[in-house]
Amino acid sequence: MRVFKVDWDKLNLLLLLTFLRKPLLFVFLKAVTAPVWTIYRHFADQRNETLFLLRYDTSKGNVERVLRKKFEDEGVYIVNNNNVDNVLYLDFYLDGYLSEQGYVVETVPAYLDQYLDFYLETTILKADFTIMVPADTFNAFENEIRRYAAMFVLPGFRFDVKIIND
Repeated sequence: MRVFKVDWDKLNLLLLLTFLRKPLLFVFLKAVTAPVWTIYRHFADQRNETLFLLRYDTSKGNVERVLRKKFEDEGVYIVNNNNVDNVLYLDFYLDGYLSEQGYVVETVPAYLDQYLDFYLETTILKADFTIMVPADTFNAFENEIRRYAAMFVLPGFRFDVKIIND
């Protein structure tokens, strides 16, 4: 759907009166309307980018699909990591608040996920999934790949980008 399609040469021609339609005036009017054309081109590019991004949600399959379409490389894929070792198990007692209201004081297990960054060594924290990218695509679009992946990955999930050497 091309709602905002503008033919700038035709618009410039229509802006000139019929008796003033000379090549020199046409070039002058084209130079005058060039900043508006630049703004229009930027708007059209941003609109196309937004329409592209709105087609997908934040599932891992869609992250893979977006990266494949955007960078035109079928070699991009996602590998799930097993994070069972990253869960910390702590015992603590709920005295105070719960015992005052008639609850029995007991040991309650609490699981602290890997997503909590306080007082943890970074060697314990692993990525939830790894995005595997071919070396030539990674070298050409490293920042864009990380930006798109961060845009589509749900908050709280960690990802890593690794290079596939063919």
